[in-house]
Amino acid sequence: MDQKLGLLAKYRKLVTGGNGLGAVVRYELLTGLFSWMPGLAGLGCRSLFYRFLLRRMGRAAVIGRNVTLRHPGRTSLGSRVVVEDNAVLDAKGGYGDGITIGDDVFIGRGTIFSMGGGTIAVGDGSSFGSNCRIGSLGEIKIGKKVLVAAYVYILAANHRYERTDIPVIDQPVESQGGIEIGDGTWIGAYAMIMDGVRIGEHSIIGAHTLVTKDVPPYSVVVGVPGRVVRDRRTGGGEGATAPVE
Repeated sequence: MDQKLGLLAKYRKLVTGGNGLGAVVRYELLTGLFSWMPGLAGLGCRSLFYRFLLRRMGRAAVIGRNVTLRHPGRTSLGSRVVVEDNAVLDAKGGYGDGITIGDDVFIGRGTIFSMGGGTIAVGDGSSFGSNCRIGSLGEIKIGKKVLVAAYVYILAANHRYERTDIPVIDQPVESQGGIEIGDGTWIGAYAMIMDGVRIGEHSIIGAHTLVTKDVPPYSVVVGVPGRVVRDRRTGGGEGATAPVE
């Protein structure tokens, strides 16, 4: 009996944050009935009933099939948000504001928002392609009208690795200042944005680029590691060989 209670407590902590049994029952009932449901009926039922799980669900927000919700009471969706099939919104953690998605945001199929605490905030009108990964222990702030292509990796956390007597997997995970992405930025497919980075507004990050340092506004950045190759305002190439800083 004690073992069963232990398993139930672990499950509650995983899916609802350790809230009361009623929250778990509500979660199981609503996701069990509606998460798989196809077609217009499924979209309508999730739009109607998932607002009883989420912290906030704006007008005309749409959630696709088999979307995974973890700690939904720490997730807010604005109006006219679209979350496509098989996405994950995992807002677990005992600190920060959880996940806040602005109005008119599109989240593509299979994209994962996950956290162990902290805050992920997305501004109005931004769009994420399929199979992106946005993860945080600290704060990720993504501005308005940001375009993120498929398979982009944005992670505001990293393992410590200094010790050699224990595996990296057993060493602490920490955030080094979070990530901020300015309004109007475009991030190409398979790009990686690492912890501690600030990307200035209206910048362009090329496909497959690894960004490890701050990016000035209106920059075009490519390469591994990322390098500024142009200022969009002037068209100048003076920064073509300058590292991102």
